[in-house]
Amino acid sequence: MENYLYDVFFKASNLSDVALKHIKRYFEVRYRECVISNEGNDIYKISFANKNEQKNVLDQRDHFINIPGQRTVRVKASANQTCVAVVEQHNQVDRNLESSSSMQEQQQVQQTFPVSEKHFALIKEQFELYKNSDLPTLQIEQEPDVILLKGPKTEVLKCYQKLSTLKQGIIENRLSNYAFMNFLVSSDSINHLQKRFKQSLKSPVMIEISGSDLLLLSLSDGALKEAANAIETDLCSETIHLKKSSDFATLAFELSNAVKQANRESVKVELKYQNDSNSDTEVQLVGFTTKVTELMNILLEYKKKHRKHHVCLRLQYPEMAKHFSKILLMAGVKECSVEIKPTCSSSPCVHLTGPRCEVETLESYLQCVVTRHLEVKGPGVQQFFQGDGATTLRSVKSSCQVEILPTDVPENTISSSASSTNHSMDYDNILHIKVVVGLEQQQADVFVVPMVNTNMTSTLIGSSLLNKAGQQLQTNFNTAKGNRTLKSGEVLEVDAPQGLGCSKVLFLECAPQGINHNCENALRCGLGQIFALCERNLWGSVALPIIEPEDVLSIPVRDSVNILTQQISTFLSKSTHFLHTIRIPIMPNYSHSEEMFQIVLGTLHALMVDSTGQALFHSLTTDLDEVIMAVDRIKLHLVFGDITDEMTDAIVNTTDFNDFQTNGACKDILTKAGPSVQSLLKGGQGGLDPKVVAKSILEGVKEGVQGANLQYLKNIRIILLKINVFLAFKTVARQVFGASTQMTAPAPLHLSRSQAPSSPVCYDLSSLLASLPVTEDKAAFLVIGDRDKDVFDACTELQRAYDSQCLKESFYSDEMERLTKDELNQLRTKVHSLHLQLEINSSGKWVAKGLKDGVNEVARLMRDALRRQVREKEQDNLFTQVAWCILGPRSIWQKVPKKANHQLERADVNDGIVDAQGVKWTVDLRKLEATECDSGQVTALKRLENLSDFSFPIHWDSMNQKGLKVVALDPQSAEYKTVKADFQRTVLKTVLKIERIQNINLRRLYEARKSELEIKNDPAVGAGEKILYHGSAQASCSSIMSTNFNRNFAGQNGTVYGQGTYFAVNASYSANVNYAVPAADGTQQMFVARVLTGHYTMGFGDMRTAPVRVVPDQFYDSVVDYTQNPTMFVVFHDCQAYPDYLITFK
Repeated sequence: MENYLYDVFFKASNLSDVALKHIKRYFEVRYRECVISNEGNDIYKISFANKNEQKNVLDQRDHFINIPGQRTVRVKASANQTCVAVVEQHNQVDRNLESSSSMQEQQQVQQTFPVSEKHFALIKEQFELYKNSDLPTLQIEQEPDVILLKGPKTEVLKCYQKLSTLKQGIIENRLSNYAFMNFLVSSDSINHLQKRFKQSLKSPVMIEISGSDLLLLSLSDGALKEAANAIETDLCSETIHLKKSSDFATLAFELSNAVKQANRESVKVELKYQNDSNSDTEVQLVGFTTKVTELMNILLEYKKKHRKHHVCLRLQYPEMAKHFSKILLMAGVKECSVEIKPTCSSSPCVHLTGPRCEVETLESYLQCVVTRHLEVKGPGVQQFFQGDGATTLRSVKSSCQVEILPTDVPENTISSSASSTNHSMDYDNILHIKVVVGLEQQQADVFVVPMVNTNMTSTLIGSSLLNKAGQQLQTNFNTAKGNRTLKSGEVLEVDAPQGLGCSKVLFLECAPQGINHNCENALRCGLGQIFALCERNLWGSVALPIIEPEDVLSIPVRDSVNILTQQISTFLSKSTHFLHTIRIPIMPNYSHSEEMFQIVLGTLHALMVDSTGQALFHSLTTDLDEVIMAVDRIKLHLVFGDITDEMTDAIVNTTDFNDFQTNGACKDILTKAGPSVQSLLKGGQGGLDPKVVAKSILEGVKEGVQGANLQYLKNIRIILLKINVFLAFKTVARQVFGASTQMTAPAPLHLSRSQAPSSPVCYDLSSLLASLPVTEDKAAFLVIGDRDKDVFDACTELQRAYDSQCLKESFYSDEMERLTKDELNQLRTKVHSLHLQLEINSSGKWVAKGLKDGVNEVARLMRDALRRQVREKEQDNLFTQVAWCILGPRSIWQKVPKKANHQLERADVNDGIVDAQGVKWTVDLRKLEATECDSGQVTALKRLENLSDFSFPIHWDSMNQKGLKVVALDPQSAEYKTVKADFQRTVLKTVLKIERIQNINLRRLYEARKSELEIKNDPAVGAGEKILYHGSAQASCSSIMSTNFNRNFAGQNGTVYGQGTYFAVNASYSANVNYAVPAADGTQQMFVARVLTGHYTMGFGDMRTAPVRVVPDQFYDSVVDYTQNPTMFVVFHDCQAYPDYLITFK
């Protein structure tokens, strides 16, 4: 009902509900929806929602409403137009109207009229006049956004209608300006404008905020337009884009002060920075026009000063353009918004583009600078100003307040002889060798694979690679091979498939089984080609597997290892190479993999140091290096080796106590321990998975040691005889002990491949002079300053500084002639690198001119050459007489260099010595011990005193004037392990002892015979030294060690191939009881002999000497049982064999 505010009243009696419905329907049909209610005392009220509907009802004088079955109702408007009467007869209407009007006037009501404060302010004056004159009893109360009307209902209705009429007379003007709105809301500008409108406009104008718009309200359209014009005149908004320059901060500060000044009494202007970045910004000004104009004048002045301006300035020298940034620093310009583009050409210039004020400042400075070009001439002058003279340059710059720029100097003209001179350079490449297990999992630039009959799967290595790489390798192989059949020694280069671990596979064609000589030559030739390919293609790493055992090819393992290591040695002797890593894989599934490992390692160790005491390669490591784990305070070692060679307090070995005769660790231990220990045990051997055994043992050791508080036990060594077992333990150790697992190996050798100093030679000194530069060096500068005096003083000081650092030194011609070739090369290098002048003066002396340090270097070289001659002569003499040796990694003896040898012999060791690998040691001569300075490792020293006609082998012990010495080898030494491994390759018996035979007389004769054969035979054959075996009865051993093998005893064990001394390729042959006759205790003995086989042929029983090879006087050097693949060699010359070791076994 609250929406039906406009009422019409009538009075009637006895109106039925049907009559009321018809009356209501009448008015709804004609005047929209209405509500009829009974007010009591036969008074009814009709209420409408719209005022116009009430008005329309009253405007129609008479309303006749027919009620079916009853009567007709007539409605007639009253005089005051506020009510009607409904009667049954026409003469009763007036009386009803009067009664209804009187009732309405007596009713008191209150009603609210919605109107804002500013709207009401506009109509207030007119409304109050109307109210005071027409509605004196009406009360009004002004509340926020409404007027409360109280009084008689008729007056309230009249007042409401009057207010509505007045409110409808208010005119609105909506102004949309976002910038103004923010300013008006945040400042007191609305009140300011309101006051101005009140003072200047005839009709009032009110300002009101409506959402994002400004609303102007007035009863006068003219006043409204004047107000809008005034706002547009008084307020304005400006946005200006600015490029930031170096003094933008100054502008911002000035604007800030101006805004504060304008707003000191009230807010008149606002300033905002929009889209601000490091390079530009937008400034927005909003406020009263006068204040915005003042700030805009500041911005426009700034923009004018920084308007883009361009000028092109010519520069006097090209260097000014090249080093223009330094000129700017001299001018004090650190940050500049000017775009500077110097142009270095025949007409150098600089383009300046940027703010006018900055461009004009730079232009003014550049037009006033003073420049001068200076040349300082003399040897080493450029080096001086680039080195120590650089300090002088900085000092002169600072003291004279100038800038000194280097200028381009034409390249020195070198004489034709100098330009054609080749200066040799030695590159010491660092090379690592690693003996690894397996080829397929390796990573290298190149894999090498042996094969026969051009069949890639003819060897186990080739088959293994094919299994990993797949058919693509076979396809690539067939493509590279084509229709060719490779000859022995040739190499086929094949692209490797992805995932193989290399980029190339080199297949080496070997001679098939049964052609021993051809196979060795093919391997030697092929390896040489492989190293040449590595050098040519810049390959950095290669994997060279050991050629397969002799059951696949006809070459013995030891011989193939010797050929491989000889080729490595030959390659490393070159002055330059690119190869940095050589991997030597041993295939783990060979039957004699362990033996191959020992032979390879022992042979490589023997090659570590050459005859001059220099290291050939940087490091030698293996996959089978010892592993150490810390368990509390105890060290647990995993060692690849033979447990019978261990030196320890106790040995632990597993057994099932049933079988002691089957070959294995248990049998070897008991053989050495003797029958008294064996009688206490029963034996056997296991067959578990190595990883299962490793896990059980390692976890057992860990649990047993941790927290046990052991007082005496310090080391536990687990000795593993087989490669696959060692690798299994190594893998499990990482899982069980984690971070405490530590791989150990001998410390890397420090590469030192420098050659021994060359001896003085007759050198053409005139060619040395012709090879030197013939022009004088010079340094040119451009000196720039603000004053002439500053520039002149700077030039004078630069010349004086160079002159003060120059020197001359003269030498006699015979001093020059005493220089070695290396020293002459050093002299030439020093003259070039130190920019010296070397010339002959009128008196025939050699004169070196240049900077003091360089000339002194040459003088020092000349003095050192003289001292070197004296020192080297003494060292050379001593080195032939005495050889000091140091026990290196893996118990390999190595000679120390000549200098260290001289120091040790003269006991001049206070500063320590440096070995051939560059490692420094402190020395205790009394104990014959050396201690490494870095690690503290202690090793042994020994002194070998050579005879005038015999030099001791480095692995021998000192003889102390004895002609014969028999030395028992340390079972843990590499020498022992190598001999043992070669022996046990074919013999499964237990080695009890290995002795080295040192017989000076026999070795002297053997070496002489070796030199004789090397001279006589072609290089591919040479002396043909081989390691062979000779079994003997114990009674004959002493005689052989003293007087050598005696061919006069030929026939004792057969003379099938000639009447000479017999040696077997395999130890198993010589271990036969017919040759190595057992002693009473069951032990047997066998010699490991060095034998010179040279050229050999088939032997026959009646031969007393080797037959003629080339008529008339060139004989074969030995005979064999089978020329294609010999297993037996026979020599007829007593000095052609030497008993190197004696093995005692059982």
